[in-house]
Parts: sequence; structure tokens; C-alpha cells
Amino acid sequence: MMDLVLTNATLPDGTRADIAIRDGLIADIAPRFTGEARRTIDVGGHLVSPRSWIRISIWIPR
Repeated sequence: MMDLVLTNATLPDGTRADIAIRDGLIADIAPRFTGEARRTIDVGGHLVSPRSWIRISIWIPR
């Protein structure tokens, strides 16, 4: 059983997926998560990325 599932997330590459989290770590990313979860949040297409994700645009020369 997962601790948390974020449904309908938009990933940084633009794809939509469900993100399953267990013990504070991403355990699964799938188009539709079918397992059980203690808590589910519908993030409704909001961009979801890891906390350590950085803005790529600051590293691209102009």
C-alpha cells in the first residue's frame, strides 16, 4: 500500500501520470495507478517535479 498517490499530475516533459509515494520516495509513476493508497490527491494537471529539480533555463546560454 502506498502512502500517497498524486493523480492527474503533469510531469516536466508534459506527460500526464499518477505518482505513487511510499516512505517519502517516489515508488511508481504510471499513466493510471491502480493500487491502494492511504491518501489520494487529485493535482488536476499541475506541474509536479522532485524538490531538487532546478530551472533548466538558468543553465542555457542566451
